[in-house]
Amino acid sequence: MTGKNSFPGTFLSLKLTVTDCFNSSLNAKYSFPENVYFAIGNIYYKMEDYHSAIKNYSSALEIANDKNKPTRKQIFFCRSEANFMLGTISFFNKDFKMALHYFNESTEDNNENYDAHFEIAKTYCNLEQWQEAVKKFDFILEHAPSDFNLDFVRRNRNFAYSMIK
Repeated sequence: MTGKNSFPGTFLSLKLTVTDCFNSSLNAKYSFPENVYFAIGNIYYKMEDYHSAIKNYSSALEIANDKNKPTRKQIFFCRSEANFMLGTISFFNKDFKMALHYFNESTEDNNENYDAHFEIAKTYCNLEQWQEAVKKFDFILEHAPSDFNLDFVRRNRNFAYSMIK
C-alpha cells in the first residue's frame, strides 16, 4: 500500500514533532512567530491538510500585519509567501477571485515575485479575462530575469491573446 495513508503513525508523529518545534520556536528569545506559522503551513500543505495550512498561513499574515511591530524585510517576504500559498490553495479549490486577491497581495509585498505574477495571469485565464492575462504575461516578459521560464510565459501569452475576441 502506498500514499498518504500507508503509515498513519508517521503523520501523527510528524504532527507531534511540528507542535514541539512550534512551541520551542515561540519561546525562543529572538523568535519570529510569523515565520514559524508560515513554515508549519508549508508542512501541512505538503501533507495535503489544506485546512490546517490555511489556518497557519493566515496566522502568519495576522502577525506580519501587526502595525505595532517594527517592519523587517523578513515580514514582507513572509507576507508575500503566505499570500502566495493562500492563493495557490484558493486556485486549487477553484476560488479564482480569492486566488487573484491573494496573488495580488503577494506581489504588493514583493513585486519581483514573478511566480505570483504568473499565477495572476493564469487566474485571469481561468476567469476568461484574456486581456488582463495578456497584460500580466507582458509584464513578466518585460521584467522577469532571463532564467525565468520566458518561453513558457510567451506560449501562455500567445494562447491568451488568441482568445481575445
